[in-house]
Amino acid sequence: EEAEPVKKVPAPDQTEPLNEEDTDDKYPSSQGLTASKYETELQAGLSLLSQKECNEAIDIFSSLTIRYPEQARVQYLLSFAYDKCGDTRKALKGYKDYIDMQPDDKVLMHKSKTRIRELRDNIAVKLIEEAQENATAHNYDYCLEILEQAYDLYPSAVVANKIVEKYSAYSINSIAWDMSNHT
Repeated sequence: EEAEPVKKVPAPDQTEPLNEEDTDDKYPSSQGLTASKYETELQAGLSLLSQKECNEAIDIFSSLTIRYPEQARVQYLLSFAYDKCGDTRKALKGYKDYIDMQPDDKVLMHKSKTRIRELRDNIAVKLIEEAQENATAHNYDYCLEILEQAYDLYPSAVVANKIVEKYSAYSINSIAWDMSNHT
């Protein structure tokens, strides 16, 4: 019996794409394949992010999004860096931009959509707290504006219901406050 001939497969000229695990707490420091300049810089950004060097990682990913605007993965990683470094609003915008690119990576698309929902809710909850502080100080007009901003984020139904409940209560409080000050 003859053995089948071994097929020669040419080596790729850049590293393989990162899998979804590489965007959590595991950042590969090297790959066995020759990396392109893009991949080298991408890996450097991931390495900096894993070391909590937020500004440097964000700078690298920002630069890559400008030089490689067609690369959806780098847009995701920029969003991820903003998210991990606590810049919620830029992370939210970045994840939206990633989805708008209509990338092929279904895993990162799903993660982005999930993070958008979570970030919207987190921002809305913080706005509700800020509205509560303003209501306590009888700054009802500003309080109602803040609640409108929270509602405009399209948060989950639970958070949206809380916003509506607070808005109704503070509207009534505002009217009562105005009436008590004009009597």
